[in-house]
Amino acid sequence: MIHFDNNGLIPVEGFTVMGVNAKEGGNSIGFFGTGLKIAIASILRLRGAVTIHVGGDVYKFLIKMTEIRGKPFEIVCAELNGDKLLEFGYTTELGKNWEPWMVMREFESNCRDEGGTSGKGMGKRGENKTSIWITCPVVEAAYDNLSDYFLCAEPIYKHKEFEIYRGASNHFFYRGIRVGLFGKTMPFTFNFTNARLQCRLTEDRQMASVWTHNTLACGLPEITDAKIIHELFPNHHMNESMVYDLDFDQDYNFPSDAFWERILENHRVNMLSVPTSIFELMLKHGKISHDQARNILPFDTIEEKMLVKARQFLSDMGYDPAKYPIKKAHLGTEIHGLADGIYKTILISPNAFSYGTKYICSTVFEEYLHLYYGFADCSRAMQNYLFERLATTMEKHYYKSPL
Repeated sequence: MIHFDNNGLIPVEGFTVMGVNAKEGGNSIGFFGTGLKIAIASILRLRGAVTIHVGGDVYKFLIKMTEIRGKPFEIVCAELNGDKLLEFGYTTELGKNWEPWMVMREFESNCRDEGGTSGKGMGKRGENKTSIWITCPVVEAAYDNLSDYFLCAEPIYKHKEFEIYRGASNHFFYRGIRVGLFGKTMPFTFNFTNARLQCRLTEDRQMASVWTHNTLACGLPEITDAKIIHELFPNHHMNESMVYDLDFDQDYNFPSDAFWERILENHRVNMLSVPTSIFELMLKHGKISHDQARNILPFDTIEEKMLVKARQFLSDMGYDPAKYPIKKAHLGTEIHGLADGIYKTILISPNAFSYGTKYICSTVFEEYLHLYYGFADCSRAMQNYLFERLATTMEKHYYKSPL
């Protein structure tokens, strides 16, 4: 059993009439006036039990079967003080897509909105108290993992729009309550605090990530803590964090000195660690010029000779070697070639030349195909094309007849 205890008496309409939100105080998160009713209906649908003690009155919830147009429905009712049966205007179909953790979150959220307390076992009854008792194994299991749905720790950084908590997460929170899911994991846990986001919450306390993405795109560059900036923007290109999918090129961005220091260092060492939208932000703020954007390096004499053969290789394969410029740039230690789709350029790492001319030819050929056909790395389309080219080459130069 779980209990949720609050001082004061909940209006009976709060759990009987849809659209009634009569919470005291101006800092509550819920405001639709439907959540408690949905949570009660969900508990009954899960075959759990709900009892609400309002002062000296006891409301024990149950269901009454009825039939509408030949279809059975379970109407939510309550037995008042073990005697009078009250029938309400909603059924257990209400909130039928709610998961058990969402039910638990609703009761706990309401309890926190009212400044109450919760716990395992029976709650405390009193003349001026409201105590909700719930028995439902799957909801109780969610309560046992309360920290997955409510933030309990202290933030490590506070921005005017959000708070940052230690620990990677693909969930995000609004005013301490889990309300949504990022497409990818974030290196930290984010709790959004701006009151204007309340109107973006749905009735089941969910929020579309587009609002949080925009908030982070504006807010992350403003962070002044260098250590956090370093963790948000690591100096390597294989970063699968949601951070790299944000559109940082916003007109209302005011990046901090700590942000620019880290980004410029990343660009100097490995430009692939800098998201494309931050490139645009760097240009807009005059931190780099267009010529500096790709950190281009000069070729030495040997490298030039190797590229002559690479261009001839492209030509012999039937491609236009002059279609895309080939330039040398720092691409980090793991990347030897890059198809730069923004500037339509083939970039070659200085490290690639140490592998010999054959390697340069194959690297230039691969990046050419990425730019020309739009093939992705390790894709079936690229694989099919290369096998087809191999078969065609054998057909033309070895068999000298159709296969």
